[in-house]
Amino acid sequence: MKPRAPAAVYVVIDVDRHLDPDAFVFADLDSAMEWARTTAREKDLHGVLDEELSDPMREIGWLYYACYSIEGDDLCVVEREVQTHA
Repeated sequence: MKPRAPAAVYVVIDVDRHLDPDAFVFADLDSAMEWARTTAREKDLHGVLDEELSDPMREIGWLYYACYSIEGDDLCVVEREVQTHA
């Protein structure tokens, strides 16, 4: 297989403290952001949703952040590059 140029993907990382972290990969930012926002709002059972993205989060490449529980369960969206092959 011949390698192609790296492609950008968008990863939603969901960290629920009672489960293993999950990663969901999207080909475009809009889809990742929509899924992340919808998921965070659905999981916000106590009305504590915090979507404030701090400067340190931005500096390490986070594009979105949401804390959706009183225990600190959260998710974020990051951009990563993957090597594809033909």
